[in-house]
Amino acid sequence: MKNRRPTPEFRAVCNAADIMAGRYAYQGKVSRILDAILEGTDAHRGVLRIYDAKDKGIRLVHMSLRDIKHPPIIEIHSPKTGKTGEVFQSGKTLVENDLVKAGVAGVTRDAGLKAMVVVPVKRAGKTIGTVDISSKNLGNWTPSRVRAAEAVTALLAALEGAKA
Repeated sequence: MKNRRPTPEFRAVCNAADIMAGRYAYQGKVSRILDAILEGTDAHRGVLRIYDAKDKGIRLVHMSLRDIKHPPIIEIHSPKTGKTGEVFQSGKTLVENDLVKAGVAGVTRDAGLKAMVVVPVKRAGKTIGTVDISSKNLGNWTPSRVRAAEAVTALLAALEGAKA
């Protein structure tokens, strides 16, 4: 059997798992986990949104940036609008490898981001939020990068469940 080097996606998932086991506060873990997936998937912006079922609004938003000079603006909207709303409603991962062709506008495109994946954050089978990860690279979301984003999102969901 050949010695194979671990892929960046595999390292990102391993780093996120190590962070989960670390002694960081909740917000520190979220930040470090988002940073790990950005690095491992060659992405540039990651946003975690957790929605509050009682108030029908957002309870938690966290953003990490990598190599972006654009001001850190987060779109705060209802879980019923936009691409994140589609994922929140369907509970299924959405991949857009060309945001222009997909008709995505706003802050994401304004920051020079060209591709994104939006993954549902689930607890007990119910979607409680979304993670959207965007890249400046057209066609960035290969199947292995999507799987890594989904695995790290599952870790974020477990972290959110442990906090609740």
